[in-house]
Amino acid sequence: MLWLALLIAFGLGSRRLSGLPDWITLYAGDVAWGAMFFALFCAARPSLSIASAWLAAVVTTELIEFSELCHSPWVDALRATRVGGLLLGHVFLWSDVFCVALGATLAAAAELAWRNSSEVRASG
Repeated sequence: MLWLALLIAFGLGSRRLSGLPDWITLYAGDVAWGAMFFALFCAARPSLSIASAWLAAVVTTELIEFSELCHSPWVDALRATRVGGLLLGHVFLWSDVFCVALGATLAAAAELAWRNSSEVRASG
């Protein structure tokens, strides 16, 4: 749960803090969004394999990203709220599609490295 809180804080902070390089402001929040969904699936279902949690995170975040192509009055009204905008986004960008997948992939790689190092420490 700590990772979820840290990823949320990092993602929101990357868009709000002034003085950060443009590439961080533009992309870091989306990378954190993908990583957050990986962490969320791992926390919600600890029995999931890393590959399954990664796939669930990528599919979920990509569905959310592609949903930004759909516009109807009720969805646009939901997106106009603060929470709706944070959860559903506003504008479809191909860079977001890449960044959320990258975030889930980096989080899965970190989890794999952590598990492997834990096994080495436990056996050594």
